[in-house]
Amino acid sequence: MNTHFPIVEKLYAINGDCWSTPESTLNSLWSALGAGANGLALTVFLTKDKVPVCAPCESLGDFCVDDNISELTLDELQQLDAGVKFRSSQLDDQGQPTGVRGDDTPWQARAEDKPLKARKAVYFPALREVLELFGRRSEFILMFPGEDYSRSETLIDSTLALLTQFGLLNRATLCGSERELQLIRNKYSSARLLLDLRNREPNFQFAGDAGILLNVEQIDVANLHLSIGKGSSELRNLPSLYFSSATMAFAPSPDALENLRLLEGHIAGYLSRGVLPSANALRPAAQIFREEFSGSTLNTRYWSAGYSHINSETTIVIRDGLHIDIAQGSSYSGGAAILTLPLHGDFDARVQFHVANPSQATTFEMAAIGIDPGYLHLDNNDLNTRNVNLTFDVHGAPPYASSERDQNDGFRCGWNNSFNFAKFGDKHSTGSDAEWIAASSNMYNKYGRDVGDGGDKNLSGELRLLRHGDVFNTYYRDKHNAEWVCSGSMLVQSMPKDAYIRLAAKHWTKVKPAPRNAITFRNFSVFQF
Repeated sequence: MNTHFPIVEKLYAINGDCWSTPESTLNSLWSALGAGANGLALTVFLTKDKVPVCAPCESLGDFCVDDNISELTLDELQQLDAGVKFRSSQLDDQGQPTGVRGDDTPWQARAEDKPLKARKAVYFPALREVLELFGRRSEFILMFPGEDYSRSETLIDSTLALLTQFGLLNRATLCGSERELQLIRNKYSSARLLLDLRNREPNFQFAGDAGILLNVEQIDVANLHLSIGKGSSELRNLPSLYFSSATMAFAPSPDALENLRLLEGHIAGYLSRGVLPSANALRPAAQIFREEFSGSTLNTRYWSAGYSHINSETTIVIRDGLHIDIAQGSSYSGGAAILTLPLHGDFDARVQFHVANPSQATTFEMAAIGIDPGYLHLDNNDLNTRNVNLTFDVHGAPPYASSERDQNDGFRCGWNNSFNFAKFGDKHSTGSDAEWIAASSNMYNKYGRDVGDGGDKNLSGELRLLRHGDVFNTYYRDKHNAEWVCSGSMLVQSMPKDAYIRLAAKHWTKVKPAPRNAITFRNFSVFQF
């Protein structure tokens, strides 16, 4: 097996991770970083009121409405639902689209009675907002529209002014046609430039110290270095090379990887609309752990399991799957199994699920937590304050980052950047153990908006939780989507380098009686980079 992968110095997300999230939205930019992008390559345009914005293209017909950005003010643009047409796209084993797409629009906005549940529309951000959020968090390539764009000089002036204001003029790379780069160089001679030759035959008379952006399908190593080197046969004369592909939008194919391998050491960046599959192709992770939960016994070498509260409404059993069965009841009740293997650094965790009764006041998650889990205690007949533990509670024991099925509302991310509380008092109790009553505190809990179908006809699927540094991404697959859909991204700066994975479920008394449910987890796996 050939395990030598091409060295690509940087992976850049073209308008975010557009494979799993609506492109050019803030959600797609966060998702790109959580999926492993080193930088963001963003196309910029001017609105009617001359505000630079990040958007997929001038015409928005394929994304939301049949309007051009130049016809809309910033306020009008940001009233549009940029996720209304997003559908997942299935890839083959070469990383290329099969044409099969998901049968729902999971990121479409929906009005709800309660603000916390509202699926607010995602939008195309102003460049100012992007620089505020990501200016020091990511590398940037800002891509101008091209030779035919009539407002190039105004757009360039506005963009340079913003980069100057944010102190990023010497850090961002500016990409465009020869005409656009000449305009930039006339205004700022020290700009970092990238000549866009994706739709042209190579002509490097202008390039100077600019890098070169080419399509992968144009790679012909025998001719490329001669052309760029102006007659020299030595690869060391190549300028900085950046590659993208119009025909391989989401990931480089194996053949493209072979061609890139011949230019190893000369490629400064690969630009892709699909960060998740491209990262997997360029620097694949290794599966380090797998658990099917087969048989009838929990593997206590790697797992601890237990309950969050002092009642017997929840039962945990291993029965060719990890079953968390919750009876109809009158109390907050839940339980979890936690991987006791500490995952050091970045990881990719996945698990299959089946839920029997998705409804209000019952939910489940796969979460990363920063606390070594509590002791194993599967017998729920003798629960007391010493063998319940908030590490076994959905949303318990912060800090945490969670990929979850939110009641019957959909899929979402959840997180808490605080730290665990050691004691909880119960003002209604007079017993000697009152101050040790275990209870969940959610005052610092935060949640993303719901994505996709959480209804009672969508009972099986997969959850995924991906970590890159302080950014965590959540994904799901279900009956509507054969490929992963991003359900959110979180910045969890307080999570330790060593984290533990929790599989948990609960119900609570939001409705009375608290509903029954049964959640089954199977085929859990962890990959690391």
